[in-house]
Amino acid sequence: MWGNFSVQITKKLLFLFFSVLAIGAAVFLYVGNTGKSGTPEQEIVVAQENSTSPEFVPYFNAKTQDGAILLEWNSYTERADLSIHEKDGPSTTTTVDGSGVYQFDTGRHGKLYTFTLSYMDDNSDMQDMTLKRMFVKFDELPELMFLNIDTEDGITPICERYDPTLKMNVMNKEYKKATLNHETPLKIRIRGNSCVNRLKDSYKLSFDKKIDLLGLGEEYADTKWNLMGKSHAETYFGLQMGKAVGLEWQPRMRFVNLILNGEWMGVYILCESINAHPKRVALDQDGYLIEYDVHFRKSNSAFFASDLLNQQLRFIFKHPKILSQGDALYTKIVSQFETIDDAIRHDFTKIENLVDLDSFIAWELAHDMMGTQDATGSNMFFYKQNDNSKLKIGPLWDFDSIFMVKPNAHSVFWFTNTTYFPLLMNNQSVKDKYKAKYFAVAPSIEETMKSAMDKLKDIPGLQESFNLDGEVYGTYKSVDAEIDRLMMRLHERIQWLNSNIEKL
Repeated sequence: MWGNFSVQITKKLLFLFFSVLAIGAAVFLYVGNTGKSGTPEQEIVVAQENSTSPEFVPYFNAKTQDGAILLEWNSYTERADLSIHEKDGPSTTTTVDGSGVYQFDTGRHGKLYTFTLSYMDDNSDMQDMTLKRMFVKFDELPELMFLNIDTEDGITPICERYDPTLKMNVMNKEYKKATLNHETPLKIRIRGNSCVNRLKDSYKLSFDKKIDLLGLGEEYADTKWNLMGKSHAETYFGLQMGKAVGLEWQPRMRFVNLILNGEWMGVYILCESINAHPKRVALDQDGYLIEYDVHFRKSNSAFFASDLLNQQLRFIFKHPKILSQGDALYTKIVSQFETIDDAIRHDFTKIENLVDLDSFIAWELAHDMMGTQDATGSNMFFYKQNDNSKLKIGPLWDFDSIFMVKPNAHSVFWFTNTTYFPLLMNNQSVKDKYKAKYFAVAPSIEETMKSAMDKLKDIPGLQESFNLDGEVYGTYKSVDAEIDRLMMRLHERIQWLNSNIEKL
């Protein structure tokens, strides 16, 4: 099945033309011809845009042309400095016009080059835009499977866009038309809510028809998928932890090499999105899925609050999509949450008939063992399968902040009102259930997680792909090192929890 989505490249291919729009953080791999040896080569490029203009987004682009690197830029200033640095080699700096082009012929292979355009913005602050590029031989590419996507206009989605109405740069949430493997239509857009300090952009994919991207069978086909460019090891670890504690469903995933408009963007996680689906969040006709989100105003959804929870967040509707507070279903769901709030305040004996405590306990236990620090950044999803079922929480999602709390402290969810958990834990019977769940899971959790993490070692080409990412980003040492790091942190967490859970 995976062969349907891999890119077939042969040595008969002379070159692929690449055009890079480098705003936000992105990684690109080019296939070109040096003009000397005639050997097809691939070029990794990272572009990070660190500045914005009040009216226009400065850009620093790169593409291959006649075997050379052609740099194009516009800083919207009169002059700029262009610096070229070869890793373990010489550096040069040249004063250039604020907008222009520059052709650079490296003549060197297997070398990492950094191009930096420095300019002074309207506030007299120095700003830098950086491209990183490395050449590798085609026959040295890793075996990891490729996902090949081409946008209709050949332009890669960018992190920011200028909004003429607001007269400012905003997060780019616009979908671009594209194709998978040059034939299957889809739409692609930037995923996430911030462009700050982004190494690689993540993407959302939306297909016109359901498709099975993971090769699991047609019953797993869907129209919504995610491509995530960062926190690979943490994401894999977190998804496995969700399974280990017994949550009903965790998104399935696969590591891929992403090629976007003929450019190798790096190692990505291709993952199921969180939405209503028989093989994802399984809902009956009268069920619903909602998210508790700090970015609710950007959601294109009606939203509501709970008086007991953090007022900086709101519940938004994932399924069914509810756009108006006047919708009868909106009123019905809000009323159900008001009933839960009232039970917590006045009659806790009703809670077990309203809330699936097992799911809340498993969800929090996973975060406790992983030491999650970011309460508002860890996406929180709630659902009811039907009118007669209890409210559940899950799946686990967003693992950027795991193992960031001190080893001798509970996860942040113990102390913040971003879920009902702290309120539920005021009840001794819930505390007893939590302790019982912990001691049922903890004795084998390290072995279970080590077994799951060790499967990364068996993925063909993953280590080699991480090596390429590491050359540009400096993020990965090795698959073994990532496993050891996360397992060591888990061991520290379990050691502390073993000594403190009984104190609840």
